[in-house]
Amino acid sequence: MICLNSTLLTFVSNEVCIGLYTITASCGNEQRNAKMFKTIIIILIVVSMSLNWAFAQKGQLEVTFTAVFINEETGSKGGMNGDPLYPEAAILDPKLTQSLPPNVTASTGLDALAHALEAYTSTQAHPISEMYSLEAIDLILRNIRAAYADGRNMEARSNMLLASLLGGKALAMAGVGLVHAMAYPLGGMFGIPHGLANAVLLPYVTEYNLIGNLEKHVNLASLFGFDTRNMPLTEGASMAADGLYQLNMDLGIPATLADINVAEEKIPEMADIALTVARPIENNPRQPSRDDIIAIYEYAMNG
Repeated sequence: MICLNSTLLTFVSNEVCIGLYTITASCGNEQRNAKMFKTIIIILIVVSMSLNWAFAQKGQLEVTFTAVFINEETGSKGGMNGDPLYPEAAILDPKLTQSLPPNVTASTGLDALAHALEAYTSTQAHPISEMYSLEAIDLILRNIRAAYADGRNMEARSNMLLASLLGGKALAMAGVGLVHAMAYPLGGMFGIPHGLANAVLLPYVTEYNLIGNLEKHVNLASLFGFDTRNMPLTEGASMAADGLYQLNMDLGIPATLADINVAEEKIPEMADIALTVARPIENNPRQPSRDDIIAIYEYAMNG
């Protein structure tokens, strides 16, 4: 991100500059400070930075109105939305992601997939958001393995950046769901990068969500390449979860929460925190109880 004023030219990570809005908006006249902030943030550039590795290759940060922060005292995450968080422009250059190692390419790419998939199955989805979601999902599924296998593949890198941006447009319209709500305490309590947390949880939560919208999950299964035409609806929908499990395996994503050192005894506390992430849970196609969330965590703990 490049921040400009009359005396300063600074290159900082996306979250740092976005966080400045929180500080300025809370001091004095919010409308005046929001306008001031809008003039400061000129352009956002997706880069490969070690300090920002969990967010690299994710164009959605540059086209949404959302920032997320961690409450270090409670281990919870919270978001803020506002039009001043929109940039004037976003530049996505695949060459700047070329040095991302395979594991980061995988986790950030699957985070983008989680955004697009959850926006597609969201109860807030509509025909316009679905166009963005489906195109993003299709691009990711056709390119993420190639980008993971060879980071020099500029066609795959370009398509992943475009897919990420389209997924960001979709989530800005339709929101995300239970995957994100359950991933928040993994980051806040255990320091697990957001993309990795989403990647590990995505197949487990998708399997839980299937009955919330069988038809859409059948559509997702077809994007994975499964022929579901002669299958019962429930069987066809389940292929979407199967595709996600296989994708994670292909990309070297840890299979369980135990593999990323999540403490099993913390599951009840994790569930309580997840339930406070109200908007994503409201968007979810299947409404979870506390017991449901605990059961998903337990299932994901050891697979």
